[in-house]
Amino acid sequence: MPRRMPFIMLLSTALIPWLMLLLFPPLTGYLVNPEGKITFPVIGEMRAAGFTKKQLKDYIVGELTGKQLLINPVVTVRIINFRVTVLGEVGRPGMIDVPNEKISILEAIGLAGDMTLYAKRENVLVIRSEEGKKITTRLNLTPTRSSNLLTTT
Repeated sequence: MPRRMPFIMLLSTALIPWLMLLLFPPLTGYLVNPEGKITFPVIGEMRAAGFTKKQLKDYIVGELTGKQLLINPVVTVRIINFRVTVLGEVGRPGMIDVPNEKISILEAIGLAGDMTLYAKRENVLVIRSEEGKKITTRLNLTPTRSSNLLTTT
């Protein structure tokens, strides 16, 4: 019966960083410049503004597979510098960094130190940007006995 030899894999120290990069790629962010473009390695400069996150992801995946650079690449598109501004009668007015791209009005107010005693809870102005347009909504945040906590006016 033949004797079994142990399997030994020798790696050059020059290959280890490359192997680690393949097994555990770093999370990289790309800054959208004032023209709405990012510079992506190998693909080059590409337009990012005006696309949904899914559209941008699909485009990057298509470019990487179309140029035969990667097979089944995993691409995640996230907004990494999403901020909201809370002003007025709150404990700590100012900008709030939001780590997960989504925040409710109550969460934003809570992170800003809650509304002070002098705040007009029945007249809270929310200003949002959607597709380059400012959209305003007024909310009534006074407690009510009905099942709705928030009402819009």
